Amino acid sequence: MNLPNLPLVFTIALIFFLTNGNAAAQWTAYNDCADIDPGLTAENITSYGLGRGYQGDGGAGELLDFETGAPTDVEIEFVETFSTGNTVNWAGDFSSVDEASDAAITFSEKVDLTGNMSYNDAPGWHVDLIITGLNPERSYTFEGTANRGGGASYADRVTNWSILEADSAVYASTLGAHKVSDVSVEFSTGENTVGYVARWTGIQPGQDGKVIIRTTHGVGEEAGGMPGAHAYKGYAGGAFIVREEPSTRGFVWRAFNDSVITDVGLVSENATNFGLGRGFDGTGEGGELLEIDSGNTTGVTVEFVENFSAGNTINTARDFSEFNPETDAAMIFGEHVEASGNLSYNDAPGWYLDLIISNLDPEKTYSFAGTVNRAGGASYADRVTNWSLRDAKASVYASSTGAHKVNDTSVEFSTGENGAGYVARWTDIQPGDDGKITIRTSHGVGEANGGLPGAHAYKGYGGGVFMLGEQSGASIVPADSIGVSRLAPAPDLQNVHPNAPVEIILEHRSAAVDPSTILLSLNEVNVAPEVIISGDETIIRFTPPTMPTSNSTTNVALKFSDNSEPAIDYVREWSFQVTDYIDQNLYATIPTSWAMPIGGARQRGMAVRVAAPSLDDNVFLETPEDVEAIWAETFENLADLTEANTLGYFIETGTINYQTDLEPRGNKAGESSFPGIQSSFEPGVPFGLEIDTLLLLDPGFHLFNFTVPGDFECFIGFGSDKIKLPRTYAECTNCGGEDGPWFTGVVIEERGLYPFRVVYPNPGSSGSLEWLEVAPDSRRHLINAPNEDSIPAFLPSSIFPVGLRVLSIERDDSLLNLMVETPDSSLTHIVEMSTSLKPNSWKPALLEDTEQISAKVLRIELEMPNQPTAFFRVLIGMGNDE
Repeated sequence: MNLPNLPLVFTIALIFFLTNGNAAAQWTAYNDCADIDPGLTAENITSYGLGRGYQGDGGAGELLDFETGAPTDVEIEFVETFSTGNTVNWAGDFSSVDEASDAAITFSEKVDLTGNMSYNDAPGWHVDLIITGLNPERSYTFEGTANRGGGASYADRVTNWSILEADSAVYASTLGAHKVSDVSVEFSTGENTVGYVARWTGIQPGQDGKVIIRTTHGVGEEAGGMPGAHAYKGYAGGAFIVREEPSTRGFVWRAFNDSVITDVGLVSENATNFGLGRGFDGTGEGGELLEIDSGNTTGVTVEFVENFSAGNTINTARDFSEFNPETDAAMIFGEHVEASGNLSYNDAPGWYLDLIISNLDPEKTYSFAGTVNRAGGASYADRVTNWSLRDAKASVYASSTGAHKVNDTSVEFSTGENGAGYVARWTDIQPGDDGKITIRTSHGVGEANGGLPGAHAYKGYGGGVFMLGEQSGASIVPADSIGVSRLAPAPDLQNVHPNAPVEIILEHRSAAVDPSTILLSLNEVNVAPEVIISGDETIIRFTPPTMPTSNSTTNVALKFSDNSEPAIDYVREWSFQVTDYIDQNLYATIPTSWAMPIGGARQRGMAVRVAAPSLDDNVFLETPEDVEAIWAETFENLADLTEANTLGYFIETGTINYQTDLEPRGNKAGESSFPGIQSSFEPGVPFGLEIDTLLLLDPGFHLFNFTVPGDFECFIGFGSDKIKLPRTYAECTNCGGEDGPWFTGVVIEERGLYPFRVVYPNPGSSGSLEWLEVAPDSRRHLINAPNEDSIPAFLPSSIFPVGLRVLSIERDDSLLNLMVETPDSSLTHIVEMSTSLKPNSWKPALLEDTEQISAKVLRIELEMPNQPTAFFRVLIGMGNDE
């Protein structure tokens, strides 16, 4: 089965594989270094080589296009560097390889793999295959192999293949070959019946148009070479191909636009500067695009149109950013526009920015790519942009691998921190009859709508740079039959949640995944993932049963085949690093003895008390310590305590997502008012807030996210035993403390209820407070939100002014009347009956009616039991307080 050309690399080589075989000026050339029987060799194959007894076409010459026999203008030359003893020998040893191997698929129908070029008789020799005449503007593939076919006794005869003097190349050798580095691979050529191939794709020659493929013996184990390789025996070659890859362009013209230019020296003179926003100083909100190479007009016009939601309009910002090498963003945009600068967002959900592209030819096809990077650091990672293509008759999704595909016309990725260089991209775009398409950017669409987990409710950048190109007539489509639309945790991601599941979503393009071939391993240990086949995608998910070692690296390898004929094998490998969750300076490990039994839970909710002292009291609320101390002070509380209980607690049955003026601030939309605080103007004084609650936590790591404009503290535990949890502020670039979230976390070893207290001072009149958990899968849930994935919160008994007690029991014919004193008659009450008082004997009693006599008294009617003796108890919620 054939391995695709991208076994290990995701985004960095994508652009080289987007044009199909119909694009112009592509060729493949084959060479048989030991053409022992020319009658078995296909036409248009050269036979350059060297060695004692050599009988081929010579040591140098021009390669031929295999399909046409036409010269390619690319020449090769073999040069031997001698060590001692015999020079390289030209041998005719019979060879065969497995019919499903890479070597068979690449060579068997065209090249007879019998024969080889051998080796010198001491270490230090090598043979250089010097390839010249390559076009620096094109990319190439090289594949080489050899097989002496000597059996097991020749298995230690290993060849090292390396690529030299290329500007860049993508390692793509056969899975199973011994990778020394990105430019070096080794495998046995003394016995290579398995048909391993040395392969590099996306080879970019330098300006001299030259690359070198060097073969020699193994480099040795100390240098990373294959264990057990012979000191000098290894075969110099047998056959190779050079393939000119599809043009990286494939366009009649391309046009680039940089909406925010911060350094004109980094931007091509033919790039346009259309955009909008507060502070925008570019050419205007629209105009005609120019050909990037010539500066000629394209006839295509663009216009930016903002749809406003609330708060500020889009801002033009000049935040520094740069393209990371070998990312899609760098390869597409790096030569023509700069990464710095962005168009921002409105201050509430619902905004979007339309890039309207007009005067396209309905009979032609186009490609679009767009990206932006605020480069704000980890604290900006939840600022996500949704890019969508609209008004097109047809298109092909071709966005960066690793970007979150919502559907064929919609993609999302972080633009607050896009160091990965993700690009929103569509090819083969067919405009409508009106010659128009629209690219819409906005905030994430939300997890419920298939959006990126954990995305901010409204923050995401409207744009930065884009490219539009008219295709040359060739279809520019992804080459692989299976695409990767999600890898999680993302490649090279650090500080990963230790409970994070590994998830891969594979997109079915021209074939489907064969589920029986899926093999997933973590750190070279095979695991059994959950596999879900749904329509045109396969979802592979595995949640480790235990947390990996703190601060460790997890190496993930996925292998699978598609169901095409012949089937194609795929390999995806990446790694991520788990956060250092045992670092007590960052996170707290909570003793198992602190776990309270779940039966102690009474009612869902959190207890909130608020102090808003009059300015005349000379009481200051600037720090969390001030808030903790104020409850012992005598002061006039200007907060509206109408809804508070007699102990001064508000019962928050929802979530903590407060904002004084109901303005969007946090990760989640739908802010509510602080209890007892009407607005930033009423009462219009500094205030402090304290939250007490019991959180039901499962074993594992829990990461809490607080979005606040200033100071706060979070405690776990009761009284003098409580712990002030360490908190960290995710790094951000060119931003203030209010711009990013605070994090604090705990490691829980025993399931149970844990007491938490949050203390928040609001020294100004305006403020906000949001409390979420960052789930293992990166989703963010408000604490006590009404969904099964959120952490439930329960009210501690200490906030109730009185206990629960039965005042009287009276018989009324066939009914029993219970008069119950309760801390809150609006809460859920349960009556249970037992005939023995044994622990497991309590059963729900049959209720006839419940009547609220007053705020603190209930009358409960029960059916008269048939048993001569019965005991009753009344509970609130889930608890066991009688």
